[in-house]
Amino acid sequence: MSTVRHLAEEVSSGLRAVLPGINKNPLYKLSLCAAAVLEVQSCNTMDIAAVLPLETERIDMRYQWLSRFLSTDSIDNDEVMRPFIRQALETASASGETLILCIDQTQLSDRFGILSLSLRFGGRALPLLWRVRKGQGNIGSDICMELLEKIKSFLPEGSRVLLLGDRFYGQAPLIAFCHRSGWDYRLRLKENLKVFNEAGDETSLADLVPAEKKGRKELLMKNIYLTEQRVQTNLSILQEPGHDEPWLLAVGGTEPNYYKTLDYGMRWGCEAMFSDFKTRGFGLEDTKLERADRIARLMLILSVAMHWCVLAGLRDRMRNPLPREKKLKISDLTTLPTRMRNSMSCRQSSEKLGEVSVLISKEDSGCSEDTLRCSVPCLPCFLHCEKVMDGKSLSTYPISAEYTPFLN
Repeated sequence: MSTVRHLAEEVSSGLRAVLPGINKNPLYKLSLCAAAVLEVQSCNTMDIAAVLPLETERIDMRYQWLSRFLSTDSIDNDEVMRPFIRQALETASASGETLILCIDQTQLSDRFGILSLSLRFGGRALPLLWRVRKGQGNIGSDICMELLEKIKSFLPEGSRVLLLGDRFYGQAPLIAFCHRSGWDYRLRLKENLKVFNEAGDETSLADLVPAEKKGRKELLMKNIYLTEQRVQTNLSILQEPGHDEPWLLAVGGTEPNYYKTLDYGMRWGCEAMFSDFKTRGFGLEDTKLERADRIARLMLILSVAMHWCVLAGLRDRMRNPLPREKKLKISDLTTLPTRMRNSMSCRQSSEKLGEVSVLISKEDSGCSEDTLRCSVPCLPCFLHCEKVMDGKSLSTYPISAEYTPFLN
């Protein structure tokens, strides 16, 4: 249990630093639970209770302690997630990249539904906000709109957003929300939806699917209107060879095209996240909890654990770069974006963290020296550079000082 206790103390110190307004006692309990979940890699409450580093040796008292925490109202899930959300969004958009948000729902057998808003991050997704409701069926669009309205307050200034959603979320109100918010979107539509052209002629989406029997089926339409609410959007229909069903997508922007349609494939990052929570990871679907609020609190424990693991992974990447990262040349580095230049610290690292160096001009860094030489990755400068897929440029990810307690 010493490993669990040490991990809990690391998580707790970071939580206290970024959430000073929340009582320390429930934060420490949350840290203990997150550490225990990482240790047992299970959502079975008896397994979690068994490794909690508590003074008592009795498993029944450990279980009662865990049950009381899951039912407490002294912690607001959204408030605890606030610094995690801000950090994830700022990191993902640090070099001007589009933030890719996924809205989707998963079922825990026939007992609970979990609506989750997540951020695509590194080929997977990180949970940001969620709501749990008892029973089968889709969680209402009003709850979906609540999550989207809340996440707007966390977005970095000037950031671009792409919202991805499955068939249940291809609804007129959600598309109208994206228009009002200036977001791009790729939302899958149901085949039975009514669509209207600019002349007012009505048809169903199923009737618009191309009838070709071989090869790729594709149809792009601008300025169509969905349902009787007549919400304007663009339509993209695509069915690749070997796929059983076509994608029927509402596509934002001025004009649809094949590559915008393929953006929808990034939605599978949230499916990987659900898999991490459920069958291939913590086994959330096997929990015996019977109340939605306790499932939501368990989701908070899992989410804190997942975000902490991602931050730990970033730290390891910074401290232990791959051989190819150590061999990068100065000519491979791109100019830092304006947002990064304005927020970057110019402190010199006293610790040798890697053999790769970055040369930043005085004009770019604002440093009094002609050049600022930092080890990459370099924690004191909150600077990390990662090779992108083309192998020619670097994306720059600042790690906010707000999160240094997790990384020190």
